[in-house]
Amino acid sequence: MKTVRVSVTKRDIAEGVPLDTQMCPVAIAIRRTTGVFVVDVTDYQFQFDSGNVDLPKRVARFVDAFDFGDKVRPFTFTLRVP
Repeated sequence: MKTVRVSVTKRDIAEGVPLDTQMCPVAIAIRRTTGVFVVDVTDYQFQFDSGNVDLPKRVARFVDAFDFGDKVRPFTFTLRVP
């Protein structure tokens, strides 16, 4: 696995779709950063074409907040990808 730094931007948030596991801001940011096709981002893990990775807790909180319509802000996190 390699470690990458992922930044969820204002644009990712604006283009994101609540409750859409393939179009949430986190999925958009991971695709842009890694070039890896993200199949799904759930509340608790990323499902890549090459395997699953658990979400860091603060990313899970962001996904929940975004899905529930709460105001969210850009942020950066570290992710280990297969």
